[in-house]
Amino acid sequence: MAISKKNTNDADVKGDVSWLDGILETTGELVGGIYEDAADIGKEAAGSWFDNQKAAAQSANPENNRVPEPAQTPNGQPLKQGFSMSNPYVIGGGFGLLVLIILVLLVKE
Repeated sequence: MAISKKNTNDADVKGDVSWLDGILETTGELVGGIYEDAADIGKEAAGSWFDNQKAAAQSANPENNRVPEPAQTPNGQPLKQGFSMSNPYVIGGGFGLLVLIILVLLVKE
């Protein structure tokens, strides 16, 4: 004996709830789908914005965009850069330091 699942009683509320459940479920699915789509679009937009900002910061780096020119004096002559051992003060200072060390070692003995 098979029992029929069809609602035969008009006073029964179960028949009314089934269509309401269907509407609520469909609405929930629609809202969930819209939320997922909006979240995906937001993630893509944020990622794109961050990539654009990174590219702008890298392209604005003055070290990469500047043409290297040697330093110049006001009259246009290039400056000598670095430390030169041929400077007479450096040679004299080194010789004086060597003499001072030798004197300290001789007096110490």
